[in-house]
Amino acid sequence: DSIQGAGVRPVELLQDSRYGPSTYWQCGDSQKCSWAIRFREPLYLTRLSYLHGRFNNNLHAMNSAPQTISVYVKLAKTTKNVDLQKVISLAQKFNQGQRFNRDDQFIRIGQYRYSLADNKLRQSLQLPSWFIQLKPLVRSIAFEVDQNYGNKRFTSLRKFIINAVTQEDLIIMETNTFPLRFSDPPEYASTPTAHSVECVKEPIQGFD
Repeated sequence: DSIQGAGVRPVELLQDSRYGPSTYWQCGDSQKCSWAIRFREPLYLTRLSYLHGRFNNNLHAMNSAPQTISVYVKLAKTTKNVDLQKVISLAQKFNQGQRFNRDDQFIRIGQYRYSLADNKLRQSLQLPSWFIQLKPLVRSIAFEVDQNYGNKRFTSLRKFIINAVTQEDLIIMETNTFPLRFSDPPEYASTPTAHSVECVKEPIQGFD
């Protein structure tokens, strides 16, 4: 979809924007605005969220916010005992499983409502239980705004948050190969000058 604004790239929807905390990506279509990301390696999704600000003096940023968001996934070819048709058949039992109109290898796993009336800026796009139990490896994910809050010219998007683990992460967690106690905070240093480092997985490709 077309991009408007001060050269803001679609990848800014996932990363911390270099333009500041109030940077929004504007999609030229008011309906069916879509955004997708391909991961560097296949991942197991654990949590999805969307974040949008609240503005008293910028009504355009509010009425162009997404109201209904559909989530589509493209499975990794390395997923064992999970093929696309199996996922579609299971998803259809929950009124999901529709193909993404821009790439039929993506299937819809859920449709969600983002509420501007809710004071929580970050709202969960909860993964369905059938999808969690199936535990498929995901190569790519796509978000599509089916409806915004009334803006006829464009849709504004702020930030998607994707939490996931790699195959190696899952093996470590399931085999409990190291004695890490998550209930006890680690002591990084004995001096007050210690700094903690937060590591994030970043995408290598984004497309609208």
